[in-house]
Amino acid sequence: MRINADLLNNNYDDRLQELRLSTSVIELVGLILEDINVSAQKNRYLHDRKLLVNQLEEQQLVLSKARKLFVIDKLKFDDFKELKIECRAICNGL
Repeated sequence: MRINADLLNNNYDDRLQELRLSTSVIELVGLILEDINVSAQKNRYLHDRKLLVNQLEEQQLVLSKARKLFVIDKLKFDDFKELKIECRAICNGL
């Protein structure tokens, strides 16, 4: 019985190797793969965009806190100015 199972399996493998996809199926598979690739690129773009937005919001928050400290005289003008320059440099680097 085992010999027949091996023979059947080998015959099945040989038949699978003989199968050829039609041109339409090949085109369809190509379109599906392209859609998957576009989706993956979109997900990467959205993730990168979210990271950028978070970094910009963080810098805006730092600058906002510095302004508040400057207004209530807890932060010297030179320190505020330097912090502002640093925040701009970081934002421009993004």
